[in-house]
Amino acid sequence: MLTPFPRRLAVTLAAQAEPTATGEYVDLTDQVRASKSAQFQAEHDLRAYRRSVQSDLEAKVRVEEENAQLRELCRRHGLLV
Repeated sequence: MLTPFPRRLAVTLAAQAEPTATGEYVDLTDQVRASKSAQFQAEHDLRAYRRSVQSDLEAKVRVEEENAQLRELCRRHGLLV
């Protein structure tokens, strides 16, 4: 059974009017804005961290490859057994 139109309208208008009347709407939008800003900052920090870790890993691999080449060279010249 549907609620009569004037009653539904009154409930809808009250629900829409209450947040702005109490300032709750402003508080909620500020909270949403702050949480979105924090989310974007966290995503930015995560991307920066991933790039840093990737760079560190690539540098480590390069050093390991250079060490392997150096060991092989030393073996060829009899400096390592």
